[in-house]
Amino acid sequence: MPESPEIVKQILTSVSLQPVSFELKRQDGTYGVFINAYLGVCGGYEFGSNQGYYGIAAPIGIEFVKGLSCGWSIGLFIPMIDIGKAISAQIYKEQTPSVADVVAPGIGGTVGIPELPILLHCFIHMEWVLNPRHQV
Repeated sequence: MPESPEIVKQILTSVSLQPVSFELKRQDGTYGVFINAYLGVCGGYEFGSNQGYYGIAAPIGIEFVKGLSCGWSIGLFIPMIDIGKAISAQIYKEQTPSVADVVAPGIGGTVGIPELPILLHCFIHMEWVLNPRHQV
């Protein structure tokens, strides 16, 4: 057990990457495994309800990344939770979010854009409860 908050801070600082870590992922020939969180918008189609939806996406999970030439990267992202679903429920006041609302295991691909901390992300995921995102 760490003896002080300063020791905990030193440990976390030594094993974490700075916010510019996206540059590391995009170096030609590099491979990496990262715990990542992303923020963005989402949209899609729910087969069970035959409706489209859109909302906020904020998935957190493990990403396997390979840096490509010219600063691009490709990756496999395996999200386990998505707090964006609970945020969307609050915004649209469609239901009170619960812990089950953030559980969203899935899999998807990522493409990192050169020189920008932006990536394209397409994935599928499973939801345990009705989708609280705004219906179209």
